[in-house]
Amino acid sequence: MNRLCHVAAPGSVAELAGGWRLHCEYAVAVLERASKTRVTSFEIDLACDAVTDVPAAGFTFVAHRLQRDANLPREALMPRAVHQADNRMEALFDADEIGGQLLVRDFRHGDRIEPLGMTGTRKVHDVFIDGKVPRPRRATWPIVETRNRILWIPGLVRSRFALVTANTKNLLQLQANQDVG
Repeated sequence: MNRLCHVAAPGSVAELAGGWRLHCEYAVAVLERASKTRVTSFEIDLACDAVTDVPAAGFTFVAHRLQRDANLPREALMPRAVHQADNRMEALFDADEIGGQLLVRDFRHGDRIEPLGMTGTRKVHDVFIDGKVPRPRRATWPIVETRNRILWIPGLVRSRFALVTANTKNLLQLQANQDVG
């Protein structure tokens, strides 16, 4: 089966007898019950100083509000993702710029993000493809939003909105943990 997925396009699906489905995810074959792939729409308030479970996405978010200490070196304020390019499951934001409500929600057709490090916007769909997120998983991958702006897609990309600067007084640290299973 894995050899089949080496030649098939990522996201290819074959419906099999008995309610089974085979789909290819970037050179890996996944066999599952067809009913398991049901899409669940969600939109959950993200608590700004607590733990928020998002069962539909299979993620848990840990949020901490912090006040900037003028004695801290600049490197201490940077999320580990800046120090370690492979850690994109943690992000640091200017809490005062975010201001209002934070949501964790599912992907919606037409979603766009303003990625850190580039001008303009990018389709979230293209971010998923570049990040090799399997097609069935894209519908439930969590997206963190504030005031109708995508702030962060854990594990993939952070927006340039609410960046920590020398003028930042209040910080919001977010950590996303993907549930095992």
